[in-house]
Amino acid sequence: MPAANARLLVLIVLSVLCYSVMMGGRLAISLTALKLTGSTATAGILMGIYAAVPIVVGLHAGRLIDRIGLRKPLVWTAALTLVGILLPGLWQGVPALAAASLINGFAFTIAAMALGNAAASLGTPEQRTSNIGWVFLGNSAGFALGPLMAGFGIDHLGHRASFLLLAALPAASLIMLGACMKQVPPGAMPARQQRPKGGLLRALNAPAMRPLVIVQVLAGSCLETFYFIVPLHGAQSGLSASTIGVITSCAFVSNCTSRMLVPVWFRHRDERRVMAVVFLIAAISIFPFALTTSAPLLMLLAAGVGVCHGAAFPILTSLIYAASPPGRQGEISGARVVLTASGVSLNQFVAGGLSSLFGLIPVTWLVAAMALAASWSARRQAARPRQPASP
Repeated sequence: MPAANARLLVLIVLSVLCYSVMMGGRLAISLTALKLTGSTATAGILMGIYAAVPIVVGLHAGRLIDRIGLRKPLVWTAALTLVGILLPGLWQGVPALAAASLINGFAFTIAAMALGNAAASLGTPEQRTSNIGWVFLGNSAGFALGPLMAGFGIDHLGHRASFLLLAALPAASLIMLGACMKQVPPGAMPARQQRPKGGLLRALNAPAMRPLVIVQVLAGSCLETFYFIVPLHGAQSGLSASTIGVITSCAFVSNCTSRMLVPVWFRHRDERRVMAVVFLIAAISIFPFALTTSAPLLMLLAAGVGVCHGAAFPILTSLIYAASPPGRQGEISGARVVLTASGVSLNQFVAGGLSSLFGLIPVTWLVAAMALAASWSARRQAARPRQPASP
């Protein structure tokens, strides 16, 4: 196998493992919290912790990646994830769930940034979106595999055993990193290269960057809050954990399909126009989600959201990487994570509180409105000439 293909394959498999344990862990933590407390607010707080961690560590992690590269952070985060996912398996209690949310949120933030930057650094600029699409296809496979493992694990083995089952994923990551470390792009800046000048706010406020960051924050907030809503609505509708896992996985099956089509779509279509269309599809799918308890219809609506997730994030990652000043891709990635996580965390805390007071219907309508706003912003960008990257 050519070296470039081998590197891409390693990154895809690592993405599958990383995102499987993240999504499976989130579903298992949510359902375990509902079992232990019966409170959607508690589940919202735990998912808010998961989402709040990147606000604290994202920028520092990005700068660390710029300085030391990609390999060591991937090993460290796999080990941390193993510890974090084992905790609720050994101790069933809200403190253990909170600690797992904290540890796994920290580890996932750094691992996702490292994998995204590794994908963007492969090949030529013309191959960047395609390479990112392939690695993000691994993310999508993980998004589908994780909830299935967690849902069926809970139904057939119990809540405690489901966490022990998920712990096999970070263990496999550690084994693969030990065996294939040379295939992971190093990613560190050369020691002789000075850090580019210019403040972070200046870089984020550049004409080429600012509208992309706005869409990124809207996209992350609406999609992550939707995935938080799925187990809550499923549990309130009397659906089994397995069915909830299948509904979540439907989003990620369509996510995978969408990402497989990413290179084909971009041959004849502007990337920003594709974003505008897929966010409109997401808004239409999210709006009626809490109005039905039919599992097949919920699966169809979740699949519509997955189409958006699958197409939008490779585009955003590629465009933001291209607009980043040279040598500061990790820092810009970290700032993007901080801004997105701030929106996600706020939305999940609000969603948990609002759903306790008024139910999930107004929450889903709020999420649909954010998807519409992202579609409108992307459409405006498509109508404007492209801006050069910040120096």
